[in-house]
Amino acid sequence: MFVRPVDFTTLVYDLLVYRDFDFIAIGLTNLGRYVDWTHAMLHSSNDVPWGWNFVGIADEDFDNWTEIILTSLNETEIIEAASKLQQKFVYEVMPWFPTITGLEFCTLAREADPPAGRGELMNLISMPNYGPSNDWSYMTLHWNYSWPGGAIRRVMGDEAKELNPWTDNTAYSWDLMNRAIVGLLAVSPITLKNMPFIATKWHIENWTSIPELGIEEGATAQFHIRQDVTWHDGRPVTAYDCVANMRFIREYKPGRYSRVWNHLVYEEADGPYKFNVYFDQTSLYYADFVAR
Repeated sequence: MFVRPVDFTTLVYDLLVYRDFDFIAIGLTNLGRYVDWTHAMLHSSNDVPWGWNFVGIADEDFDNWTEIILTSLNETEIIEAASKLQQKFVYEVMPWFPTITGLEFCTLAREADPPAGRGELMNLISMPNYGPSNDWSYMTLHWNYSWPGGAIRRVMGDEAKELNPWTDNTAYSWDLMNRAIVGLLAVSPITLKNMPFIATKWHIENWTSIPELGIEEGATAQFHIRQDVTWHDGRPVTAYDCVANMRFIREYKPGRYSRVWNHLVYEEADGPYKFNVYFDQTSLYYADFVAR
């Protein structure tokens, strides 16, 4: 066996684009609020460049179960499908299933009080199950002898090679992009439920307005956005920006967002601060798909 060390960016391209490997250990690390990631990892339709089914799994059971997970509106049905998927994945598909648990430590700088130093950082917010390294901490951290804002330095594991949200899949690049690109919704640091952020309100409802296209049970996601938000250059954020973003995803089909464009039909603005996105199937996740 010949071992060739490569940097992380090269590894990501070999894995997600070129599928250039002889054997692989699948890292299933997403233990967040939702299980829709199983569709991205195990559904055969996501075996595309930049898609997360980089192992090339094509299994009829996995396709059926992950479609239930993604499109069902019944939580009991979703849990049952997820249980069956885990059973087959662990005991039939994987040759072995090692489990690794890690601890994340978050430490803050503490300096002397002014004028010798800046004091200490305050407003570190610890979310249940997420820990203190979250968006709320980054948005509110500041030195205790200064107003909110200013600058802080964070140690990163490696240099960010690319800052393109359409193609980049490295954790280090997304550490930076997540600080600059916020979503329409936020996650409550207390309840872990969706809450307004750029969007003031939103809702998902059934949609069957184009039966001639075979859409018998689709869904629409509607968002109302704030009128006081601007881009970095001072230009107002409008519904037209959100529609343009969804249209770009639908037309160019970046692999990272295959779960979105696979069922996206079209998008439209209803004035500068309200827009609708239409899907050809139902799902409990569409609000999050659009908001991200």
